[in-house]
Amino acid sequence: NIEIRLYQLVNFLENGSPVRMSKRKGHFITLKEVVDRVGKDVTRYMMISRHHDVMIDFDFVKAVEFSMDNPLFYIQYAHARICSVFKYYKEIFNVNDVSYKDLLQVDKSSILDEAEINLLKQLSFWPEQVKSTALAVEPHRIPIYLREIASQFHSLWSKGKAEEQLRFINKNDKEKTLAKLSLLKAIQVVLSDGLKILGIT
Repeated sequence: NIEIRLYQLVNFLENGSPVRMSKRKGHFITLKEVVDRVGKDVTRYMMISRHHDVMIDFDFVKAVEFSMDNPLFYIQYAHARICSVFKYYKEIFNVNDVSYKDLLQVDKSSILDEAEINLLKQLSFWPEQVKSTALAVEPHRIPIYLREIASQFHSLWSKGKAEEQLRFINKNDKEKTLAKLSLLKAIQVVLSDGLKILGIT
């Protein structure tokens, strides 16, 4: 069975200013032109990140900015930051890789901060989030969820700059570092899976 959901209008903007279209004059923007200009990932994210009953404001300039104001970049940057932590860990402890087995078996009792616990709780909802999204046929729920995960991660990253015990890498304690990395791996897996579901790199 195929179910078709009609979406509201899309307002195209150029750095906040409306891009005028006219059916009468034949001035309009095709989906191909949008994809050619900003890429498939940005187009897909912008079109799917709102409920189908909500009008979409699509700003060509803001959609491709490498800034925290760009929701897709915000999510992808969280994933990239986690990759950089794992790379740094390998350099500091002179290892080639971090195994899932090590991350599963490490003592996680050092993960105590409220921000860390809240993030773990949020991550635990991921399977239910996918299920409810599919049952409701409301794909916008996944981008919203991923953005919340990214937001909590970036907040934890910032807290780590001020509070040493929240830093992901402890050069003098490999066990505590692996415990933090187990949390980061969970975040990374959820962000990666979520973007794959949306068809985004």
